[in-house]
Amino acid sequence: MSNGAESVWRARPEAGSAFGIRFLELVGRLFGRRVLWWLLYPTALYFFLVRGAERRASTDYLKRVNGRKVSWTEGVRHFLCFARVTADRFLLMAGLGSNIDVRFHGVDEMHELVERGRGGLFLAAHFGSFEAARMIGHTHPDVNIRIVLDDQVNNNMMRRLAEANPAFSSSIISPHQSAASLGVEIAAAMHEGDWVGFLADRQFGGERTLRGELLGSIVEIPAGAFMVAAAFRAPVIAVFPVLRGRRYDVYFEVLSEGFNAPRADREAALSSMAARYLQRLEHHMRSAPYNWFNFYDFWKMPDA
Repeated sequence: MSNGAESVWRARPEAGSAFGIRFLELVGRLFGRRVLWWLLYPTALYFFLVRGAERRASTDYLKRVNGRKVSWTEGVRHFLCFARVTADRFLLMAGLGSNIDVRFHGVDEMHELVERGRGGLFLAAHFGSFEAARMIGHTHPDVNIRIVLDDQVNNNMMRRLAEANPAFSSSIISPHQSAASLGVEIAAAMHEGDWVGFLADRQFGGERTLRGELLGSIVEIPAGAFMVAAAFRAPVIAVFPVLRGRRYDVYFEVLSEGFNAPRADREAALSSMAARYLQRLEHHMRSAPYNWFNFYDFWKMPDA
């Protein structure tokens, strides 16, 4: 069941115009990341002031993760972190991120699974920069990542990323297809030894969900990634690419070396795996709270 607040968020107009995106891109190309980041201060403040729904969602989230009231400056900092990650996303995709410090953690455990030659699942979130995580392919070229991504959201940004890096589009598996064809595409990718990434914290709408606890409240997350893992008995790795200062720390955490969910206990197994994922997500949210980017009422249940 789809979260009504998430559906409202999807209908919100895209924050960045095509002109604005191209202007920031030009600054990044001509003057580099440092100057681009300075320009993001007024940009973040502007969107904090004019995007009321997102501002309220940010405030609610920061209260939950910090356990206290938050100031407006903390809200601006949250928007600024999102702006920086978004800007870095383009720099990394366009091949302009050679000076961005990306450090990987848990690589040995991850690589033991990759060396088996079979594919698996990466469970990420709207947390930090998945593009920073994809940089693992530069140092470990045998790790080929495809991602199930809603390419119909943020059209201006998605279009420009595809123009900057044509390989980006071919790496995307669109969820906007029948369940059968989506399953076939995922199965083919894993058969080739690819690792399929899911942003497992946000629903597309209408799909089956699992309930679990996050920051002390019950939430719903899509069941699809966990069902795929169970169907293929695939290894599952959670990925948390955290922006800390000017660098990214990318954490690979093995949740299962081969997810076995017997039919008789499948529901319990799916719920248990979802709970493990949410526990690790909460750990990193508390460690780096400004890195989480679900700017809608994430905790609103469908029947609320």
